[in-house]
Amino acid sequence: MTRGARRSDVARATRWLLLAAALGLAGGGCRDGGASPSGSVDAGPVPLPAEADGVTGAQVAETAETAAPTNRRPPETEARGAEDADDGGGDADAYQSGMVRGDAALYSGRFEDARTAYLQALDARPDSMAPALGALRAMVIEGHADARADLAARIRRKIAAYHERPDTWGAGYLLSARLSLALGDTGEALDEARLAVQQMPELGVAWRVLGEAAMAAELWSEAVDALRTAVDLGLAAEAGTWERLADALDEVGATDAAKEAARKAVEKTGTDRHARRRRLNLLAVVLKHAHDLAAAQAAADEARVLGPDDPAVLHNEAVLAEARSRPEEALALYEKALEAAPVPMTAWRMGKLLLDLDRPTEALAAFTKAAANLPRWTWPASTRWWPAYDTGKLYARGGRYKESVGYFEDALREARDAEATREIVSWLGYSRTFAGDPADGPGDAQ
Repeated sequence: MTRGARRSDVARATRWLLLAAALGLAGGGCRDGGASPSGSVDAGPVPLPAEADGVTGAQVAETAETAAPTNRRPPETEARGAEDADDGGGDADAYQSGMVRGDAALYSGRFEDARTAYLQALDARPDSMAPALGALRAMVIEGHADARADLAARIRRKIAAYHERPDTWGAGYLLSARLSLALGDTGEALDEARLAVQQMPELGVAWRVLGEAAMAAELWSEAVDALRTAVDLGLAAEAGTWERLADALDEVGATDAAKEAARKAVEKTGTDRHARRRRLNLLAVVLKHAHDLAAAQAAADEARVLGPDDPAVLHNEAVLAEARSRPEEALALYEKALEAAPVPMTAWRMGKLLLDLDRPTEALAAFTKAAANLPRWTWPASTRWWPAYDTGKLYARGGRYKESVGYFEDALREARDAEATREIVSWLGYSRTFAGDPADGPGDAQ
């Protein structure tokens, strides 16, 4: 188990087995502690662009009707939008530029820049769904409720149009799944993606979206199965699917297969330097989990050449510095990453290192920063309770029980499984006991 990881693989495996039984799917084990670039304490990147390799709704319907299992569309540039491959409208250069910049900024945790770029792409092609979905993903921070509602309504109108015709039902389910993913509704995304697969079982993109939905739900074995099917069916722009497959394989502990998939993702990447940087960063994560620190460092260094100030790359460079017992170097890299973007996972990881170095005051500041930026948290939902919980523990251990109670209550609201809930409730009860008179409480919890 990676240091600091607290996810319950028993609970996760139980959820998977129940769903697998209902769906008639083959189940698989889940890795305790997690080890993916989207969920590991060792990784720290933010969401992958969900729309880089898709197709238009009309193309989906046409492909389903002709049942062509491979090469379902012409090759396209790496970050070209999903619903816009052949519409021929708008300013193609402005659209492409906006999508590339939006995808890169979203991955790096620069949500404001991503939102601006995606909206510029949307201005270039107002009827496009790809930049609208990207903008929704970027609008997770406060202050965009009305804009999010407007974009979601626009996409739902297109979904409704697809559902009016039986021959485009599959396209409607697929777009609905992507919308649910962008809005963070994992359960709905899974339901819609499974319906899309039922309607279009020979379409690789349907299986890929199902894989993405399963990853969001932390159903890693289902994600592996779906993404492998997507690869087998064939995708013209398949590097992104290999990338996601490497992530999911890493989570189930299939280290050798994860390394192979990550390397294939890098090899199949075209001229998009942002996509190459992201995939090299993933390769570094997988290699670290395979305990090949030298190769992991080489991959991370290559990624950093392509993006010296990318917070996700800096985060992983810091993790590797920790692994090589260079804590001060790691702290400097974490600080540089946080200067570029207030990524809460990086602040949390930095806090854990500061605690290891017996610097609790600085650790508290890092944990508090992480808890304050929770809307930007992009590791799996089952880990969102960590920043508030660790902040509460430090307050409690310092005898500041009133301050700790609020953080433990925040952590409890974010808990997703019984093990996390029990741990938080234990500390919350302890802090509430002494919150009335801090002088009556002991200095630390057992």
